[in-house]
Amino acid sequence: MAYFFNKMESLSFGDDFTYRVFYDWQDDFLGRPVDEISQITSTNCSKIKKEYLTGNWGFCYDVIQFFADYSKLTGPGEHESELRYSGEMFCAAVNDVLEAEKSGYRIVNGELTDITNDEEIRSIEEAATPDGIFSGAIIHLDAALRMYSDRENPDYRNSIKESVSAIESAFSSINGSKSKNMSEALRVSTESGLILAPALKSGISNIYG
Repeated sequence: MAYFFNKMESLSFGDDFTYRVFYDWQDDFLGRPVDEISQITSTNCSKIKKEYLTGNWGFCYDVIQFFADYSKLTGPGEHESELRYSGEMFCAAVNDVLEAEKSGYRIVNGELTDITNDEEIRSIEEAATPDGIFSGAIIHLDAALRMYSDRENPDYRNSIKESVSAIESAFSSINGSKSKNMSEALRVSTESGLILAPALKSGISNIYG
């Protein structure tokens, strides 16, 4: 949280960056009256630190997700950009600590999830990288990750559905049209020159079989 606190403590309470974090924390995260927010930045930072240090493990992970969410901001404006950058730096630092402490969680694309295999993390991050032709598949992957990562109400059934939809969308993008079924999509793509490892091709077929 130092990426946020160090910056906020160097700014005035009325700064957009500082007030946004305190307002989000009080109103959206804790659900408490915003008129309880102090006009002294160090006081507010101390309250957040105390809440974090005295909370149970589930609450601590929720706090991590709260700050990680800033890495996903897409709006314009200088303070939005600064918040996003702080969020990105926060995620990188947290992942270093989680790995060092052998935690079962990592932050992937701004979502705290229990994926611990480095190869799996890289695969998800690479697959979710914005790239025009696969924008539809990326939307499904992001939804699948959010549902899978929800620690209070994980939705594994729909996470699987979104993952499968991502595969369908990817093949539709590759082939230029939606096929009647996955067997046809695989046939069209391979006839067009797409090279898939036999095990991967068989795995995709078996999912739909």
